[in-house]
Amino acid sequence: MWIINKKSNGDKINIRWEIAKIAVSLVLCAASLAGGSILKDVLPEAVKDIVAIMFIVLFFAMFAIIIGAYMAVDNIKKKQKNRTVREDREAFLEQKERIRKAWRSELAKVTFPRVLASALKVIFVLEGICLGLVATLFPNKYVVFAFCCFASFIMIFEGIGRIATPITSAYLKDSEYYVTEEEFPALYAVVKRAAKTMEVDGRFFVALEGTSNAGIGDYRRNDYSIILGALLLGVLTEEELYTVLLHEFAHVKSGIHKRLRREERLAHWLMNGIPNTIWQRSILKMAYSPLESIFMYRYTLFNVAFSPVREEDADKMAFAKCDRDVAASALIKISYDEMLAWEVGNEDSPEEDLAYFTEESPGDLISSRLAKLKKAAETKAEKWIYFRNREILSRSASHPTLKMRLQALGIEHFNVKESASSPLYEQEVEKAVKKADAWAEKNFRASYLKLRAENYLKPLETVKEWEEEGRPLDPVKYGDVEAALRNLGRVTEAEKLLDRAIAELPSYAAAKAYFMKGALLMHRFDAAGIDLVYRAIDENNNYVQEGIQMIGEFCCLTGNEEELERYRERVVELMQNKFDVSDKLFTLNKGDNFTRETLPEGVLERDIESITAAGEGKLDAIYLVRKSLSEEVFTSIYVLKFIPGTDDKTQERVYHNVFMYLDTVSDWQYSLYVYDEEGVKNIGLEKIEGSLVWLREVAPAEVPGDGEEE
Repeated sequence: MWIINKKSNGDKINIRWEIAKIAVSLVLCAASLAGGSILKDVLPEAVKDIVAIMFIVLFFAMFAIIIGAYMAVDNIKKKQKNRTVREDREAFLEQKERIRKAWRSELAKVTFPRVLASALKVIFVLEGICLGLVATLFPNKYVVFAFCCFASFIMIFEGIGRIATPITSAYLKDSEYYVTEEEFPALYAVVKRAAKTMEVDGRFFVALEGTSNAGIGDYRRNDYSIILGALLLGVLTEEELYTVLLHEFAHVKSGIHKRLRREERLAHWLMNGIPNTIWQRSILKMAYSPLESIFMYRYTLFNVAFSPVREEDADKMAFAKCDRDVAASALIKISYDEMLAWEVGNEDSPEEDLAYFTEESPGDLISSRLAKLKKAAETKAEKWIYFRNREILSRSASHPTLKMRLQALGIEHFNVKESASSPLYEQEVEKAVKKADAWAEKNFRASYLKLRAENYLKPLETVKEWEEEGRPLDPVKYGDVEAALRNLGRVTEAEKLLDRAIAELPSYAAAKAYFMKGALLMHRFDAAGIDLVYRAIDENNNYVQEGIQMIGEFCCLTGNEEELERYRERVVELMQNKFDVSDKLFTLNKGDNFTRETLPEGVLERDIESITAAGEGKLDAIYLVRKSLSEEVFTSIYVLKFIPGTDDKTQERVYHNVFMYLDTVSDWQYSLYVYDEEGVKNIGLEKIEGSLVWLREVAPAEVPGDGEEE
């Protein structure tokens, strides 16, 4: 885990490394040319033949690795495509179980494509050197000689350039998030004490952030980056932080970590570290793409499946060296922030507590959240602990549940045991929170006014207009009004509006109300929300993804085992339908069945009137076609063409208003796209007779060539 200021020292290091890679490649290329020039008249023909044979063998080896990798990727895609959702889930669970039982042999499958990629780098370099030697055989054939020289450099560079840039302590020099031991001696003392206990030697770099997380990263030899959240420091005592740090150092001390170290660094580099330089844009980079894709696929699967085991291993090592009651207290307190996040936004809030109430970016974002967390813990801790005691480990969990971790400590009770902290430590915690406040304000400042307009001023205007109109229940607008009320902390009023929509509107128009009401109830730990979210999913497939994720989280968090089993079966059904129908129906591909659409009588006229009214005079044309998967499964596609020069914000607003109209006007299956959107060209609108259903009337002054000449 790293915090790197990529705009400063990190960029400089990347540039230096790329220059160094180019220089090494040029030196090797020049050396091979020089060697070839010197040796061509000295070496016997047999040796030259060996070089030629070596070149051919390396070429075929390189070709075999690349083609084999592409075939492997294709095979993985075919397997995934041909499997049903149920088969996919069962395959994942089987593989997860294999990884847990025999992680070493499963890790070898992750390592294999990495080793092959390394071999490919070596082959590229050797092939480039061979080309350099061969180039000297054609000194008078300038075109051939120049081509061989160029190809030699490119191949060497393709091997050298794919070496990952190492993360060193130099990356940290310009990052303001890293603090010094002189500034935080007590904090560093706890870090060093934990490191000593876990027998970890080296240099330590402590970074602060505004979360409730802790993490560790190691790089080069015995250099460690420790990330500590200000919220975490704000709720933990000195001894509790010590137990957390024992767990973090256990990660880097464990044999599991040492076995995974290279894989983790390569994955980190592939996801975050590859700079956009010459070699990345080269054609030869395609050689590595399939191997790295296989590596990332296997690494991700391994990491998801094995993460709880790694955490249990680190817990076991740490718990053997600490006060178990203190460790239990730390674990319980850490869980509070997650529980508060689950409940946030479900109760009325005073206007002055709103995130965007103040005209300027607030300077206490972290400290105010810490205060809310402590206040909530005073009244809600008992409820939170009750549900934590019932929690079920989800299939994608990265950590064991709190109950599992306490049981590993040999503790059955869920009690917080307070321990005293030194005055210096408490002062440094205050200082850390203030620093986090300052960083948050600084990062927030540039975008604050825009965010305030979107999340406070606009909702304020929306609610004001709604109130002036007499608080109507408009099927198209009620969703925006409800969201605006919640943004303003008026949750009770928002909930009443949802109840009105559920009671008074047709079910297809009330889908959003079912979803939002269900979400409110579940985030209050009320299982009655589950059926409401399912109802929303049945009425509108836009809620499938978010809805099933929320229900799954709720069932695991509340320990609702019976409902969780029903949910898992329902997920298979819903996701299979998504893959078989929704994903195909709502994507635009060449070869899809697009035809002229004929809506029921009067519907087209109604739609055009409403769409043009929502268009704010910025629509140039409206198209309508049908996409069919079968006679029973189809969607009516409206395509909006805006007047040239219409700004993005207006287009977004118009699109949203038209979308809400189509989403609530009836139970007819509509889709909505913008004319310039990627994929729309696959429809071939102009080739479908009758697809143009509305065209803006152009005033004479707008028609080129019309009107009087000046």
